[in-house]
Amino acid sequence: MKMSYSIDERAALVRATWHGVHDPIAVQSRVMNVLDDPRLQPGLNYLSDQRGLDTKPTSVAVETGLLYLEMLLARIGPFKYAILANELDLYTAEQLKYFSERIPQVQVRIFLDESSAENWLGA
Repeated sequence: MKMSYSIDERAALVRATWHGVHDPIAVQSRVMNVLDDPRLQPGLNYLSDQRGLDTKPTSVAVETGLLYLEMLLARIGPFKYAILANELDLYTAEQLKYFSERIPQVQVRIFLDESSAENWLGA
């Protein structure tokens, strides 16, 4: 599993792009890289491009994702989190509901096209 990310301070946006077979251990390593980046500051929003994933994460991975959103919240304060997906299926709908119910300070939405996600994030 690969992940690349960028932080565009001018657009106030963290953009993470995921590729390959979902692996919770790899996710942990990649997310810790983002959390350790000194450019990660309050006021940033987050775009998670999951269109390159070959598999759907498990429910355990969703729990882990919730933990990372909480860690981001502690580091940067309230933010918007856009999930860019290939389709709006049961998994992505459940992920949205789960995150929204448990972390109301993070606004979560799922998008099927990048420009709509960027517009919502204000990028």
